[in-house]
Amino acid sequence: MNLDFERLLAAYLDEKVNPEELARLANWVQTDPALRKRFQEEMRLAVLSREVARERLALPNTETGHPIPSSQFQAQSSEPHHLKPARGAAGSRFHFAFRVGWRRTTDGAAGARLQESHKVLAVDWWGRRLAWALAACLALALGVASLWMNRPPELGSLSAAAGQAELLRKNQIYPVLAGQVVREGDRLRTGSNGTLRLLLTREKAELVMAPGTELLIENSGEGARPNLRWGKITGAVPPQEPGRPLVVQATRARLEVVGTQFDLAAREAGAWLRVREGKVRLVRLADESSVMVKAGEFAAVEDGLPFEIRRQEANRPAALPVKLDYAHPRQEGDGDWSWDGLRLEQKRVSRHPFLPENFGTSKSPIGVLEFPAVQGGSIEMEAAIVVRETLARIEADASRAFSVGFRFRQGDWLYQARYGTLPEGRAHLVLDADLLGRGLPPVKMASAEAAAQWLPVGEPWRLRVQALAAAPGWLRIRMKAWAASTAEPAQWMLDHGMEAPAGIDRAGLQTTSAAAVFTDWKINAVENFEP
Repeated sequence: MNLDFERLLAAYLDEKVNPEELARLANWVQTDPALRKRFQEEMRLAVLSREVARERLALPNTETGHPIPSSQFQAQSSEPHHLKPARGAAGSRFHFAFRVGWRRTTDGAAGARLQESHKVLAVDWWGRRLAWALAACLALALGVASLWMNRPPELGSLSAAAGQAELLRKNQIYPVLAGQVVREGDRLRTGSNGTLRLLLTREKAELVMAPGTELLIENSGEGARPNLRWGKITGAVPPQEPGRPLVVQATRARLEVVGTQFDLAAREAGAWLRVREGKVRLVRLADESSVMVKAGEFAAVEDGLPFEIRRQEANRPAALPVKLDYAHPRQEGDGDWSWDGLRLEQKRVSRHPFLPENFGTSKSPIGVLEFPAVQGGSIEMEAAIVVRETLARIEADASRAFSVGFRFRQGDWLYQARYGTLPEGRAHLVLDADLLGRGLPPVKMASAEAAAQWLPVGEPWRLRVQALAAAPGWLRIRMKAWAASTAEPAQWMLDHGMEAPAGIDRAGLQTTSAAAVFTDWKINAVENFEP
């Protein structure tokens, strides 16, 4: 604090400043922004005091009891447009004063003039500073109270956080920590390896967010209203008060939970619900129709699927039963996909004219898999073959380059296959089988001894097989296997040319319709729902 400046400022306001002091004060105000701000604040207070003084002038004269006409007095303002010596009596004991004086001329014989003494409206300097301090404290208290009253209500807290996760609040991204308070409008997001455990305050409910999930925390007016934008949550909700269920929003659906354990998955296409314990009312937002889903049941709100309850069979394995059965394809249907709660099926299957009826049937212990028809060398499979999320997962991809592929897991095994065309119209087939555990894969082989000639049995291994149409009517088969812990070898263990199987149009392998060899496959998969 500049005590010399404060002394000169007080002298200026008290009208006791001399020209030398005035010059020093003016130099400070012009060169120092902080002191200039201090001077401006005092001048604003001077304006307020002047207004009070003007109101005093409108009061009755203390001697006559009559108001004094404005034409009979002259008020002196102490708000200069620039620094100049203040006028007034030198004997004033106040640090800051407005002197408002007036004269009234009377018609006396001696021409005597009745002059009222200056009426002084004075404000003690330290008292004024105290008033400003009190006003500032009051404004601060009101501001803090306003912020406190207007902040979003606290709806829950995070009891655990792991991996990649973040909280989005008012367009600001914050890292999340265990114990962090969650308020209305917060968005919780988990990355590919992140999980969050959220405790809702009023409902005493626990929601666990799986990786790749976004949850918006809304306010129902009585408590939290979680909104699952995408991903998956698992909920454990204790019994709620009558008439006050926990409401959870999801894509095209709403859940009313009165006390249960459930899994909820949300995607752009819709929402899937499975109830483990208790019961949950699932509401379809499009028409507000609802079903009551009980323990062991699941239901979905998604276009193209019936809105009804399906029950999960307890004795079914948690895997996708699949088998290859391409000997008897159908030539019917409109190409749409149907769903009966347990089976997803593409109804149109185009039969390739050169594929014989006895082409063969390959079976595995896990069910039936048939590809959907390829139309003109391209296929849309994004929603077709990704049959929800199961412990055994099927995925497919395709491109305009006449290729189709699939991948599925069986236990510790990952099978991948691609089929398509090479440059100049030559077709090729690539099959990858990745073993994540040890031992032989669960497929039929001639004997374990024969398999051991090719495979590094006893440790994780990989197998790659390629079938190439190297020339009209000629196939080239290549195979190699190696330990998964080592790099893929460049040398093929088997590189063999052979005649194309009888019954396949050899010329067709050189045309753009080469992919038609597999166009009579459709998907006909029975799944165990696992959101």
